[in-house]
Amino acid sequence: MVDKDEILRLLQTNFTTSGEISIDNKGLVSCTGGVILNTDVTHLPVQFGDVAGDFYCSYNKKLISLEGAPQVIGGDFWCDYTKLTSLAGAPQKVRDFRCRNNQMLKSLAGGPVEVLGSFFCSQNPLLSSLHGAPASVGRDFWCHTHPKLRSLEGFPAVGDTLHITYKKRLPLLRTLMAKKIEFYPKNLYVWTVEQILNKYAGQGEAAAFECGAELATAGYKENARW
Repeated sequence: MVDKDEILRLLQTNFTTSGEISIDNKGLVSCTGGVILNTDVTHLPVQFGDVAGDFYCSYNKKLISLEGAPQVIGGDFWCDYTKLTSLAGAPQKVRDFRCRNNQMLKSLAGGPVEVLGSFFCSQNPLLSSLHGAPASVGRDFWCHTHPKLRSLEGFPAVGDTLHITYKKRLPLLRTLMAKKIEFYPKNLYVWTVEQILNKYAGQGEAAAFECGAELATAGYKENARW
């Protein structure tokens, strides 16, 4: 038997909400506005159904799981600066998705499949590939400052700009699935690489051979890989 009074108490103790709240017979909380987690907890204290606005659980010193997060969300989802080890439980379709600066996050698996706006996954020091990234990102894809990133496997179709840190040994031809490539931070060494990639940006695998040949000729053979 679902104790709706207890669920409401936990909701009011741990979250700030806007709009109307409803609790179904399975104990799932839905909200016509936004939801902010404002206590440090290891797991979400209640289980969510639909959230029409934004869902914010960033800057949580203890959070290790997204289980119970809304699966249907109308706005943005924020889970920056936590102790998450996985994105399992995250909503599968969102506007913007932010999972920056999570020191324990090793993979993007379990995160959203479709991001209508921008996807922010920068500054996750244990991330070594993009496996599990969304299938598509409508606007920008931010994935700079990843010291262990060795592969762009899983890189999605990006509707606008990819922001990434240049590495000499990082295969870069998958970046052609973005309409524009910008290296961060900027420096003179990467200017030539950026110019070559942007010449073929948005053309995907169809332009990989020609772009790869031009990169290799310019002295960037290790980047000229898919």
